[in-house]
Amino acid sequence: MQIAEGPSIKAVEALLHANDLPIADLSALLPNDFLYCGTAENPTGVIGLQIEGTVGLLRSLVVSHTRRHQGYGVALVAALESKAKNAGIDELFLLTETAEAFFADMNYTIVPRDSAPTAIKNTAEFSDLCPGDATLMYKKLG
Repeated sequence: MQIAEGPSIKAVEALLHANDLPIADLSALLPNDFLYCGTAENPTGVIGLQIEGTVGLLRSLVVSHTRRHQGYGVALVAALESKAKNAGIDELFLLTETAEAFFADMNYTIVPRDSAPTAIKNTAEFSDLCPGDATLMYKKLG
């Protein structure tokens, strides 16, 4: 499976929207903030990295229904973690309402929302887009 940077933001929006994930603040992100598998114009999976100093927010992981349970999500997360390390990111955070078990299998731990660094708390995803009961998860990279 080939994973690359820079999918079409319109294609990312379409895939996220089709899977009921937030798209309101995607215009603040660049295509290179996303990794994808499939084609740039019609990705079968995407994942985003929002860098905030030395921490990162893993966001917008989605795999099309026809490709789920085939390792695409795991491969996308692993590629994003590598990208984050190369960018000098020490810690990754994410918010989820449905994928706690998936991320726990990838060594992310649930942490209290109030333990998030200020940089993460100040993101639109944390403060506005994800509901207050979304689970915050954390992973130390290294």
